[in-house]
Amino acid sequence: MDSRDYVGPTAVQAALLPARAVYLVADGSEGGLRRAVQEACTRWGGMTEPIVPVKPGGEIDPWWQRVVSTARADSAVNVDADPDDAAKVAETFGLSLVPLADIDRRGLAAFTVHPDAVGPGELPGSNAYVMASAKRGLWEVVGAGDLTDEHVESLRAGTFYTRRPHEDEVARAQLSGWTLVERTCSQFAEHWARGLESGPAIVWVTEPGSFADCIFFWNLRALRPLRYGSLPMLLLPVGQVQHWLNFASELRHVLERPDQFEPDVAVCSLAVSDADLHKTASELDLQHHEGEPRIGHAWPAAARKPPFTYLLGLDARRWLVFERSYGEVTDVDVQLFRGTTVVRFASPVEFRAGGTALVRLSGALLEGLPRHPAVAERIIKGGTWRDGALQITARGFGDYLFEIHVPGLAEVTTALLGAVTTRHALSTKKGQAGMAWLQQTDISPLAQPGVFAAIRALTTPRSKELLRELRKLRDDGAVDDELAEIAAHWGGRAERRYRSANQLQRDAAVVEAASALERLCAVGWAERGLSVSCGACGLPSFVPLAEATGRATCPGCLSPAQYETGSALAVYYRLSSHLDLLSDQGVLPHLLTIAALQRQGKQSHFLPGVDVWFSADDSDKAEADIFGVRNGKILSGEVKTSAAEFTPEQVNRDVKLSSRLGADTHILAATDEIPLEVTEMAQELCTASRLTLLVLARTDLLPFG
Repeated sequence: MDSRDYVGPTAVQAALLPARAVYLVADGSEGGLRRAVQEACTRWGGMTEPIVPVKPGGEIDPWWQRVVSTARADSAVNVDADPDDAAKVAETFGLSLVPLADIDRRGLAAFTVHPDAVGPGELPGSNAYVMASAKRGLWEVVGAGDLTDEHVESLRAGTFYTRRPHEDEVARAQLSGWTLVERTCSQFAEHWARGLESGPAIVWVTEPGSFADCIFFWNLRALRPLRYGSLPMLLLPVGQVQHWLNFASELRHVLERPDQFEPDVAVCSLAVSDADLHKTASELDLQHHEGEPRIGHAWPAAARKPPFTYLLGLDARRWLVFERSYGEVTDVDVQLFRGTTVVRFASPVEFRAGGTALVRLSGALLEGLPRHPAVAERIIKGGTWRDGALQITARGFGDYLFEIHVPGLAEVTTALLGAVTTRHALSTKKGQAGMAWLQQTDISPLAQPGVFAAIRALTTPRSKELLRELRKLRDDGAVDDELAEIAAHWGGRAERRYRSANQLQRDAAVVEAASALERLCAVGWAERGLSVSCGACGLPSFVPLAEATGRATCPGCLSPAQYETGSALAVYYRLSSHLDLLSDQGVLPHLLTIAALQRQGKQSHFLPGVDVWFSADDSDKAEADIFGVRNGKILSGEVKTSAAEFTPEQVNRDVKLSSRLGADTHILAATDEIPLEVTEMAQELCTASRLTLLVLARTDLLPFG
C-alpha cells in the first residue's frame, strides 16, 4: 500500500450486544404476555425487551412509546396483536415488523443468541436458575421468567439448568438475581448512561393474574440500570408474603444500599388497594416514611440501616427513564488509511457456542460523517447507523476483523447526492468555477475588511450589465434570445476594470480602500499598475507595474502616450482575470457563505452550486446554491447578493429543495441584511419540513467589515 495513503493512528471503541425486540400483544391478552415472556427468556438481553399491549385500531398508551424509545429496541415482533394494528404500531416506533414465528429467521431481531451461549453456564454450587413454578401463575412468569416445555427439553446438557420451585422461591430468586429472566443479561449492560439517579427499591404488588400490573412491572424492569446503579425490583402477589418464612429478613439485606435517598422502598400497584399495600409493607417489616422523599448524590455514602422505610404513590418511572446505550465494549488501536482500514479486536463477550450479534464501532475516525444510510454503506457493505455508531451484523466469535473504508467528505457529499437524485453535477457557471477556486485557493481573505466591497467595485461589467443596456433596443425589433447572444459574445471582450484607491473610496464607498486593495495584491488576487492615456486612439489602458517602461506607450496602438498623474504617478488596481470572472458570475457570495460555515464547524465540505435531477429525463431538475456537510449534518440552501431577491416563491422553492435533498439544515444567506419577515417565513417553512434554519447575513459573511 502506498505510504501516502496512511493517515495515522486512531482509537476505536467496539461494542458487542444482541439485537433486541419489542413484543406486540393484544391488549389484555394473558396468553400473549406469557408467550412474549417465554420468547424473551430464550434471548440474550431478553429481560430488557419491552412488551407493549396494542389496542384495537393500533392505539397504544403514550407511556409504552416512551418505554420503547428509552429501551432502544431494534425491531418489533408481533405475538398475537391484529396484524394491521401491529403494523401501525411498528411504524409509530419506526421499527421493522416480523411475526413471532419468524423472529429467529427474519429482520434485525434475529441477530442474537440463546442465553446459554453467553458467559458462565451455571450458578455457584448445584443451583439452577429459577423460573415460574409448576402452577405458572402470571406473576411468577413475569417475575422470574418461563420457558415452554418444548424449549426446556431442547436445552443443551451441561450449559445451564433451570428449575420450577415453590412460589415463595420465585420471590426469593428475584432478590438474589437467580431468576431465568435475569440470566438473559449475562455480559449485557449499558456502556453509557446520562440522567441516571439513585432511587428507592421498587416493590410492585399485584393480584396474581393481573395483566395490567404484570405488564407494567415487566416494562419498568426492562429499563432498570444494569451497570451504572443498583435498583432492586420485586414483583409480589398480594396477601402471600406473611406465609414466607424469613422473607422480610432476606429483603433487608438487599436494602442495605448507599444512603443517597429516602424512603428505601416505593411500594406500587395499579389495582391493589392502598390498605393492602400498607399491609404488605408491614409484613415486609417496612415503616411508613414521614416527610418528603429525598434523593442525594453524596459520595462516599454510608449504607442505610434498618428500620427501612416506604411510601405509596411514588412514580417509579422517574428513576428509570434515563438515556443509555447498551453493549460490552473494548477499545481498539487502529491504523487509519485512506483506502482500506483494518479493525481487529478480541470479543469483549465470552461466547460458548455459535450465534449472531451486533457490533457497533465509534470513535474519532467516524466523526464528521453524517449518520445517513448511504454513508454507512460506503464504510462497509451492510453497515447501518445506530445510536451514533456504525452497526455491523456479525457472528458470535472470539475475535473480529473488519475491513472498512472511511470516506472523505468530498466522497460523502457525492454519496449523499447520489442517494436522493438520479444524477447531479456542479452547475456550469457558479458550481464549476467556484469549486475550481476552492480547490486551489485559501478563500479566508474574502472576509477581511473592505475586500469584498473592493472586488465588487473592480469587477468588469460583462454580459449581465450589457444585456440590461441592450434591452433598451427592444423597441427596434430585437428579441431577448438575440440580445443575450450578443451580450455573451461582446460582454466578455470588455477590458478588465481598473481603479485607484481614491476612486474606490470616493465613488464606491469602500472602507479602507487602500488597505483592501493591498490585501488583494498580497494574496495574488489583484495587480498594481498605471493608467495610460493615448492621444492617438483615445483609449485609456492599464499597464501592470512590471511592464511599465520609462516612456509610456499605448498597449493598443503602440503610439506614444502619457501616464496619468496628479501630483505624482497614480497607482491603479485590477482583479486577476479569474477572480474578475468569478465576481461577474456571482460566485463570491457562495464562497463567502462557505467560508462562514467553515469558521463555525471543524469538519466540512461544500459544493458552491450543484444541478440535481430527480427523474431520468430533464423534467424534474433544480439547482442548489450550496450543498454539503458540516460536523456530521447535511446542509443545503440559497445564497443571494441581495436579500431583496428572497421572494416568498423563492424561499418556498428553496426550502422544498433542501428537504428533497435530505438536508438537516436549510441555509438562507445574503451579503446584506435579511429582513425579519423573510427569516420568519423561512423558519415557518423549515419547521413544517423538519429542517433547522441557518441564517447568514452580512455580519456573518463579512464579520470584519
